[in-house]
Amino acid sequence: MHDELERDVRVYAAAVDKLPLYTEWLEVSTALVHRDAIQEEIAAGKSLSPAAQKLLAEADDRLVANRHVLLKRFPEIFEERGAPREYWWWHLEKGPQVREEALAATREP
Repeated sequence: MHDELERDVRVYAAAVDKLPLYTEWLEVSTALVHRDAIQEEIAAGKSLSPAAQKLLAEADDRLVANRHVLLKRFPEIFEERGAPREYWWWHLEKGPQVREEALAATREP
C-alpha cells in the first residue's frame, strides 16, 4: 500500500463529489489532473488497497454521472488535448461509454 497514492484517491474522490458545485473550469481541470496522477502511479507499478480501489471506482462512476453537467458548463475542458485513450476522463464528450472502451482497450493484446 502506498500512502501518497491512497491520499491522492481520497483527494480525487472529494473533488468529484464537489463537481456539481464548481463554477470555474480550473476547479474541474484540477480534479481531472488528480486523476492523471493516480493513473500514472498505477502505471508505474503502485497498487491500491481494496478500499482505495473501491473509492476510485465509485469516484469514477460519479464523474461519468456528472458528464452532462460538465460538458454543458465547461466544454473547453474536453476539447482535444491529445490525452491518451486510457485517460478516458479527458474524453467525456465522446459519451458515457468512453470509460469502458478505454478499459477494454488496455486489456487487448
